[in-house]
Amino acid sequence: MIGVLLPYVRKFQRSAESNDIVDRFSYQYTSTILGFSAIMMAASQYVGRPIQCWVPAQFTRTWEKYAETYCFIKGTYFLPGAFASEEEMSVTSPDGGVTASAQVGYYQWIPIILFVQAFLFYLPSIIWRTFNESCELKIKELAAVSEASRKIKSNMSDDQVKGRKFGRYFFKKLTFRNESPVFKETGKIVASGKFLPSLYLLVKILYLANIVLQFWILTYFLDTKSWLWGWQTFQDLVAGREWETTGIFPRVTMCDFSIMDLTTIHDHSIQCVIVINMLAEKVYVFFWFWLLFVGILTGCSLLYWTVMYMLQSVGRNFIYSYLQNTPSFEAEQEKGSQVPAHFVDNCLTADGVFISRLVQQNSGDLFTSIMLEEMFNLYRAREAEKAHKKNDDNALPPATAPLEIKDEEDDDIPLPPPTKAVAQLVSDDEDDDDDDDVDSPDTTATLPR
Repeated sequence: MIGVLLPYVRKFQRSAESNDIVDRFSYQYTSTILGFSAIMMAASQYVGRPIQCWVPAQFTRTWEKYAETYCFIKGTYFLPGAFASEEEMSVTSPDGGVTASAQVGYYQWIPIILFVQAFLFYLPSIIWRTFNESCELKIKELAAVSEASRKIKSNMSDDQVKGRKFGRYFFKKLTFRNESPVFKETGKIVASGKFLPSLYLLVKILYLANIVLQFWILTYFLDTKSWLWGWQTFQDLVAGREWETTGIFPRVTMCDFSIMDLTTIHDHSIQCVIVINMLAEKVYVFFWFWLLFVGILTGCSLLYWTVMYMLQSVGRNFIYSYLQNTPSFEAEQEKGSQVPAHFVDNCLTADGVFISRLVQQNSGDLFTSIMLEEMFNLYRAREAEKAHKKNDDNALPPATAPLEIKDEEDDDIPLPPPTKAVAQLVSDDEDDDDDDDVDSPDTTATLPR
C-alpha cells in the first residue's frame, strides 16, 4: 500500500522550496498526517466492522447485521455513568458534569471530515503557487534552481560557479522586470516591486485563519462545547477519568430501533461497541496539540515576515551582511557611494530581498553570498557604464544649426557671366523647343487654313 501511495506523496511535496519551513508544517506535514489518518479511518469503517452490537438471542444473523447497519447510520447515544464502576464514578470531572453530549453521531463522518481538513491546510499553498506564477521573477523556478544546486554534492569551486551563474540569471530577471515597458504596462501591481512579499503575508494570514477554523471544526464536529477539549481530555487521561465518566469518544453506547411485524411494532434497545472511537480518540487528541503547535509557529512566522517587509532598513542590513567582505562593496562603502543602497532599493526591491531570504533558507549562506556578490558586481558595472555614457554625451559640443539662406542677400550677390559653352547650350535648347512646337505633325495637321 505504501508503494502505491508513494508517487502521490512525492507529487504532494512538489514546490516545497518556494516558501519557508513553517508553511511546510501546514500544507505538507499536516495535510499528509490528516490524509493518512483519513485513509486509516476509512479502512477501519468500510473494510472492517466499525460497530458491533449485542442483540437478543432470537435475532438471526441477518437481523443482527441489519441492526448494526441501522445503528451505524442513525447514530447511537451515550448514557453517562451507565458503564462505569463505583470506583470510576467516584472520580468525577472538575465541574461535576459530563463534558460531552449524550448523542454520538460523528464517527460516521470522521474520514470525510479529515479529508476536508487536509484540503483546507493545503488550500493556501494552492493560492500562493497560483498567483506568484504571474510574477516574471518565477519564484518557483528560482527556488528550484537554487535547491538543485544545493543538493548536488560538489566542491568549493563548483559552488562558486553555480552561485555566480544563478546570480546572473536572477539579475537578468530583475532587470527585465524593472525596465521592460511592456511588463510595466500590463502588470503594474506585479511590477511594483512589492508584489511577492505582500502576497506572501496574505497567504500567512490565510494559514493562521485556517488554524482558527480547524479549532472551530473540532469543537463543532465533536460537540465538545469547549475549544480546550484537547487539554481537558489529556488531563482526564492523566487523572484516570476514562470515557465511561467523561463521555469523550465512548466505546460502549446504546441504540434504539423499531421493527414492524404486520400490525405490531417491536421496539428494541441494544448495546453497541464502537471500535473506531478507540483510534479516533488518539488521533484527535494528538491533532489538537499539533494544531496548537503549528498555530504558534504560524503566528511567529507571520510576525517575523511582517517586520522584515515593513522595515526597509532590515532588508538592507540583510543584503549588506552578505556583501560585507566583498571587495566591490567595500570600495563603494569607502567612497560613501549610494550604489549599495540603490542596488537594494531599485534593483532588488522588496521582491528581490524576499527571494534572497528564501534562497538563504533553502540553499544556505555560502550560496546566497556568492549569488548576491555576482549580482552586485553586475549592477555596479552597469551603473558605471551608464555614468560613462552620460559623461560622453555631455562632453560633445552642441550641434550647429544649418545656416538659413536669405533671399535679400542672394539678390545683392551678382551671378558670374555665363560661359560661351553654356550660352550656346541654352540657345540650342530654346531653338529645339521652338522647332518642336512648330513642326509637330499632330499640331500642323489640325490647324485651320
